[in-house]
Amino acid sequence: MTTESAFETAQAQLRIAVDQLGLSENDWQTLSTPRRVLEVAVPLRRDNDKVEMYKGYRVQYSTTRGPSKGGVRFHPDIDLE
Repeated sequence: MTTESAFETAQAQLRIAVDQLGLSENDWQTLSTPRRVLEVAVPLRRDNDKVEMYKGYRVQYSTTRGPSKGGVRFHPDIDLE
């Protein structure tokens, strides 16, 4: 059993949609390549006064149809992918 990341799952679903819609390879490249990637570090002060740093990410893809929408992910086990 292979474990796919959320990113790999989304890319696979996008590839299926692009193929079913008959879009070009150029369309695939445009839709699958991030337009903007924001990485932030969020300090968290614990009850014992220790400060831990957590990374957060926001990735925006095509803005062809207007402003992009997306979530922000904060978790100690999350990476950019």
